[in-house]
Amino acid sequence: MGWCEVPEPTKIAGLKTKTTGENGDISENFKNAGLNNLNIEVQKLLKDQNYNDNYFNITGGFKAVIPFSTIIAFNNDMQLIYLYERSDDLIFIRRPEKFKCPIDVVIEGTEVRKPRHRQRLAL
Repeated sequence: MGWCEVPEPTKIAGLKTKTTGENGDISENFKNAGLNNLNIEVQKLLKDQNYNDNYFNITGGFKAVIPFSTIIAFNNDMQLIYLYERSDDLIFIRRPEKFKCPIDVVIEGTEVRKPRHRQRLAL
């Protein structure tokens, strides 16, 4: 696989990691603005005809974005790539056959709520 230069990272409005006076409740901003803006930015990049192949890198970053990034990538027939810890090899994740899951439906169905009691979560 040949590599190319990548432009500076794009800041996605609404994808914040800390609550401040400016961004209010980050969980609501993440759902209502961040995910839509992420999808919009990906669509803009895909319209660029300068590349033969498009990959979605899910290495590191904001953990909550990965499930939505996966859906966006698969809906656009992109492979995911992941660099595991200090490995020299990339892991390629291909889209499953017949996968279609409209991201706007996923975002609309995403709920933001406080846990009612102590819950056990898998990380």
